[in-house]
Amino acid sequence: MAIFANKKEIVDRLKTQIEVKDSTAIHALMFVYDNQLEDEKVCEDVKHNNGIGFKTSDAKSGSTFAKWYKEKGFFTQKQITVVKRIVKKYAGQIVDCKIDSGEIYKEGRTWIWK
Repeated sequence: MAIFANKKEIVDRLKTQIEVKDSTAIHALMFVYDNQLEDEKVCEDVKHNNGIGFKTSDAKSGSTFAKWYKEKGFFTQKQITVVKRIVKKYAGQIVDCKIDSGEIYKEGRTWIWK
């Protein structure tokens, strides 16, 4: 469990963790990819403006990397560098999803990530 003063602090911490931990970057990539709608996964593009999943600029590369990882189970150092650059942009979306699911919640003035 982690405790935060505000939502921005949570997003900033997640961005830092994505940058320093390959496993967090991979988890973030797969989280965003898994939240794509099925038709977007198939065509590797954005079809729905729902604020969930990759943006148009990242849909092809994000989907390609996620599929690679699902198939191969690893990234080269060069690939993980690109993955980190992509998924840092989605830290806010990931935090919002975690709030919606109840994994992150506000108790008084404090935010808690279970």
